[in-house]
Amino acid sequence: MRRRLILGAAYLLLVVVAGLAVPFGLTLSRRLTSDLGGRVERQAFAVAAAVEDRLEHGDAASLQSLVAPFAKRIGGRVLLTDRSGVLLADSLQAPGPDAPSYRSRPEIARALAGAPNWEVRTSRSLGYDLLVSAVPVGSAGRILGAVRISFPMAELRAAVRRSWWFLGAVGAVALAAGLALAAWLAGWATSALATAASVARRIAGGDLRARVPEPGTPEVRGLATDMNAVADRVVDMVRGEREFAANASHQLRTPLSALRLSLEEALAGTDPRREVEHALVQADRLNAVVGSLLALGRARERGATAVDLAGVAEELVASLPPNGVRVEVSGSGVVLADPDRVRQVVGNLLENAGRFARARVLVEVTRDRDGVALMVDDDGPGISEADRARVFDRFYRGRLPGGPGSGLGLPLARELAAADGGTVVALESPLGGARFEVVYPAVPGPVTRDGTTP
Repeated sequence: MRRRLILGAAYLLLVVVAGLAVPFGLTLSRRLTSDLGGRVERQAFAVAAAVEDRLEHGDAASLQSLVAPFAKRIGGRVLLTDRSGVLLADSLQAPGPDAPSYRSRPEIARALAGAPNWEVRTSRSLGYDLLVSAVPVGSAGRILGAVRISFPMAELRAAVRRSWWFLGAVGAVALAAGLALAAWLAGWATSALATAASVARRIAGGDLRARVPEPGTPEVRGLATDMNAVADRVVDMVRGEREFAANASHQLRTPLSALRLSLEEALAGTDPRREVEHALVQADRLNAVVGSLLALGRARERGATAVDLAGVAEELVASLPPNGVRVEVSGSGVVLADPDRVRQVVGNLLENAGRFARARVLVEVTRDRDGVALMVDDDGPGISEADRARVFDRFYRGRLPGGPGSGLGLPLARELAAADGGTVVALESPLGGARFEVVYPAVPGPVTRDGTTP
């Protein structure tokens, strides 16, 4: 990624430098050429003004001595023709008796037509570029001749080349500085990602204490915070799984040991029936533990539909075996949840309340704008405030560690409710015992039992 960022910056810098330097260089070259053309043309007008009177009076003999000083001062070649284009004077070489005609030259023809002009062209005889300017020599509206000045472009070309070299050097310095800055920025921008990737590899390798440093820009801090939160979650999950495995092995070992002892006693004793019955009790207990463990593993599966909490509670209460405890169900409320999960949550809470209740269990369903709550109250001994948070720990059985149950009913209820967005808390009941309250999120608008909105 760092290389791609640097290459992208290099491409952008090249485009910017070329986009600025090339037009500037071309404009500078045209400007220098235009300035030189204007200067040479002004010099040609100066020569024309100096020779005007002599041409008008036919004094051609003195023209040769006049153009030489001009040529020396200008640094170019000066020649003068009459109105027919015949050469009258030439600073390079005086014309002989058979003076040539320059009327066929385009610049001379335009000047004799009254149009001053200049242009840059390549001289075939000399082999280099010349700037040629020709202006008419006139008096009283008559064209008397033409002055032509040819100036070598070598000096101008050298100045243009120096300008291009200067622009190239400035562009190279700007490109180098830009690339250095881009490399630093790319390294700074990707260092956080490299650090995060390194920390992720360490966590994947088993170093669960590795964390991403959080200084830097808000984006980098946000990434570091999120990754550290993920790492903390992974640590919590690993720690929970380790504790779960240790507790599960301990809880499974107890009924397995009791089952083995019962079977051994059945083999060695004279009355195996009693030992077999005890073994069956341990097998049922073992089956309950395994069933709860499987339910925990499937806690996040399935989907949601409309479930009537009061209807589920009434159905479960009707299936309870008679044990002298009166169970009452009141209220109504429909939630969007998995029916099997809701049935198991309510069943676990009813089973827990029936185990400790003396004579009465009250199930009440209420609805408000925050959610739908199902409260299970019993008139049993209750739960001390110190134990209310621990009752949701896996395999914790409160003040009856050796009593019935696997210690997984309440933790399972909480995890199953959480899978549908609900919460379970332990409180003090108005009946004097314990209250377990499960709250599911409110469904927007009224919901019927078939999951539709009227």
